[in-house]
Amino acid sequence: MIPALDHFQNFVRYRKANLGHESCDYERTCWDFYSSKINAQWIDNDYFCFGTYPFMDGHAFGFFELKGGTEENQREAWAQTRAQFVGPLYGPINGSTFLPYKFISMTNGGPIFPGEWESAPSVANFFNACRPKKVVKYRSAYRTHFDGVIEVSEPFVQDWYDQGFSLEQIELGSPGTADALLNLIDAIFSGNWGYESMTKVQFQNWLQHITAGSNNAPLLYWVQIKDQKVGFTYLSELPDATIIFKTIGILPEFQAKGLGNAIAGQLHKVAKSRNAQKCIYALVQVDNRVNRMPDPDIAIMREYETYIF
Repeated sequence: MIPALDHFQNFVRYRKANLGHESCDYERTCWDFYSSKINAQWIDNDYFCFGTYPFMDGHAFGFFELKGGTEENQREAWAQTRAQFVGPLYGPINGSTFLPYKFISMTNGGPIFPGEWESAPSVANFFNACRPKKVVKYRSAYRTHFDGVIEVSEPFVQDWYDQGFSLEQIELGSPGTADALLNLIDAIFSGNWGYESMTKVQFQNWLQHITAGSNNAPLLYWVQIKDQKVGFTYLSELPDATIIFKTIGILPEFQAKGLGNAIAGQLHKVAKSRNAQKCIYALVQVDNRVNRMPDPDIAIMREYETYIF
C-alpha cells in the first residue's frame, strides 16, 4: 500500500498552489478508496503526477494533474510512462460508482458542484492529443422549470402506480439498512463495465461523508414495487435550493420498461414540493438510456471525458 497521507497532502498543496483548487472531503474520500488498493502506485515527474492501480485486464489511473514542460515533452513522458504498464490503461477512475471522476472538456463557467471533480479543459485536450483508443463522454445539465418533464413522465408514473410503484425514504439509521442498500447497489451495477464494489467499511465511510459535516442534505429513496425493493435514488439538496440528481439505480430485470421515466417524474414532483429552484443532472454518460427521455427546458453546463489507452 502506498504512503497515502504524504502523497495526498502533496497533491492537495499542488492543486491549491498551482491551480487554485480548494481541497474537500470528497477528494479525501476518493483518495482513501484509491490508496486502499493492492499495488497502488503514485507516479510523479516534471510533467505530470497521477495514481494508478491494477484494474480489470490492465490498470486504472486517476488524480492526474499536468505540471510543466512543453506539450511535446508532456506527450513524450506520457508515452514512456504508458509503456511501463501491460494491457489497457483506463482513466480517470477512482473505482466506485459513488466517487465519480471525469476530465472536464467543456464548461459554461458555472461553479463546481459538490461531488464534481475540478479540472481544466486543457487536461482533456492533452489526453485527446495522446490518441486514446476510446473516448467515453459524459455531461451535466440542469433545468429550472419542472412542469415539462413531469408532464412527459406522467403516463409512465400512472402505469407504474397501477403496478404498485412508490418511493420510500431510506432511513440510514435503521438496523441493516446500510447493508441492504450496498447489496442492492451491487446487484444493480455489478454487470456494468468497470464497476467496483465498496467494502462495508468503505461504504460506511461514504455514508458518513454524505451525511456528516456538510451543508448538503442527502435525499435517498427506495424504489419499491409493492413490497419489493427494486432500486434506489440518491439526490443531494444544497442550501441554495438546488437539488443534484446523483444516481438512479434499478435492478436489471426492471430496466428499459419505463420505470426510470416514472422515477424521474416523481423525483421532479419531490423537487417542486421542496421549493427547488434548480435540478442538476450530474455526470450522465451521453449514451445512457436516460438521455432518450424528452428534455424540455434543459441546459448543458459541463461535458466530460474518460479514456481507454
